[in-house]
Amino acid sequence: MEDGLVKNYKSKEFGNYDVYVKTVDDIKILYTKKDFDSVEKVIECLNNMPEQTKSNLKEIELLPKKSRGNVAGVTNYDKITLYGLSKYDESTIENIVYHEVAHTWAYELIREKILDFSYSTYRDVVEEDDNFVSNYSKKAIKKSSDYSEDFAESVAFYLMDTERFESKYTARAEFLNSILETTSLFLISKYSLY
Repeated sequence: MEDGLVKNYKSKEFGNYDVYVKTVDDIKILYTKKDFDSVEKVIECLNNMPEQTKSNLKEIELLPKKSRGNVAGVTNYDKITLYGLSKYDESTIENIVYHEVAHTWAYELIREKILDFSYSTYRDVVEEDDNFVSNYSKKAIKKSSDYSEDFAESVAFYLMDTERFESKYTARAEFLNSILETTSLFLISKYSLY
């Protein structure tokens, strides 16, 4: 698919909007005119992320409307849908993009058996830090013992301000640094010619 206007693109999600596409590192980004400015910020975020964090990401949809659940983004394995990005400031867009990409990365980490499906090893790290990275992650943990949201929030905050994150969440930072190092070595060996 060529970058630019996608002729006759039919999608229930996009409705009657004209749909455009940009491709960055084999990641297809679909968007409307309403998100022309937002798509540049999404691309900037992708370009600033370590390669391994994007290894499972294939597609991002930027929908110009709110979601039914009033969430900013939804991840479905290797596809992310972001809702109404044009209404957010740049810092919030950065947080949303990093958070949702972290979910796609988590699927890859689970598939590669680096992270377990129940996040039990990560749960131990959270308990060692003995604090929450956000009210959103706190709610997910307290309500349903869901550590996937804390993982995604942690990755987002780590990428946004690594030094600050490392000083506030030492155990999580060590865990993320370890995974980034491990997956970097995995990518090198996976694609090496030797």
